[in-house]
Amino acid sequence: RNMKLLVVAAFVCVSAFALAAPRVPQVTGISPTCGPIQGGTEVKIFGANLAFTEHCKFGDTPGEVTHVSADGKEVWCLAPTNMGSGEDVPVQVSEMLGDRAMWLPPSPLETTIYRYYPAPKIVDVVPDHGPATGSKLVRIQTDTTFALSTDKDKAQCLFGNKLANATQWECSSSSCYISCLSPQVCYEHDPAKEEECE
Repeated sequence: RNMKLLVVAAFVCVSAFALAAPRVPQVTGISPTCGPIQGGTEVKIFGANLAFTEHCKFGDTPGEVTHVSADGKEVWCLAPTNMGSGEDVPVQVSEMLGDRAMWLPPSPLETTIYRYYPAPKIVDVVPDHGPATGSKLVRIQTDTTFALSTDKDKAQCLFGNKLANATQWECSSSSCYISCLSPQVCYEHDPAKEEECE
């Protein structure tokens, strides 16, 4: 009797896939690049793949992360107090790897260096009052500490919790003078006026 021989070939199929390159967090810049040794300056850190940032530090001193953008391109961090008389320190961020903080190495870019300087002492403010509508030129006299700043052209005045860019500055051997336009005041108890300030 003739028999038909059926040969069955077995094939083992293995799923093949390519591992995606890990998205390495990067820090490319900060703003502002300087602040007083008392700390408390909110610094915006720019970069890529920073969505999982949980910690920041200035030199060896931890700061406080206050916000991380959803796209992972910006992190806000409060600069800590600097115990020295002023120095340049790298700004770093970290992600959590299990229960450990994985710190990114300091960036070689100068744009990620933060400079501490002694805060100027305010001696006088002229005029010492103005309209709630703002736009009043205010001349602030400080001690000569302001002259130590390397970013004098980026000087700002803080009116309550509102920043105003300096319009002019000058320093002598005994004092510095900074001029700023006062900002408009927003009234929390008056929503209509508050919207005008936005």
